[in-house]
Amino acid sequence: MENRNVLDAGCGRADLLDYLVNQGIAPAKYIGVEAVEALAEAAERKKHPNAAILRGDFIHDPTLLDRDADVIVFSGSLNTLSTDDFYQSLRIAWSHVQRELAFNFLCSPRLASGKHLTWHPMSEVQAFALRLSGDVAVDDSYRNGDCTMVIRKCR
Repeated sequence: MENRNVLDAGCGRADLLDYLVNQGIAPAKYIGVEAVEALAEAAERKKHPNAAILRGDFIHDPTLLDRDADVIVFSGSLNTLSTDDFYQSLRIAWSHVQRELAFNFLCSPRLASGKHLTWHPMSEVQAFALRLSGDVAVDDSYRNGDCTMVIRKCR
């Protein structure tokens, strides 16, 4: 993600940016989108260079995803969405991203047992992703019932 503009949708305290910086792969520009004021404030207090935190809910205001990002990341921020909002958020992000869309989701009812959580069968999400691009990477090896996908735009 180095030398790329990254949009982190539902960034929370910008923990993803902390991780990237600690790995020595700071993005050229980081845009965090966060609807919870206390989390947005915590992200801003970190004062990362080349970082901007936008306040808002990308479900209610999808224009927040239109920031000329090379990479859009949803890390944990899709888990509370309905199935319709889940896929709509991915469609909108895909229409705005320049290179890669990365997201994780709960692919098991066991992990999504809380009433506020939603799970999505991995095969259905992968079929959706393949309709967007033939270049889809899947990693479900890190925690049973949690999956990450990266969809790349063909160049």
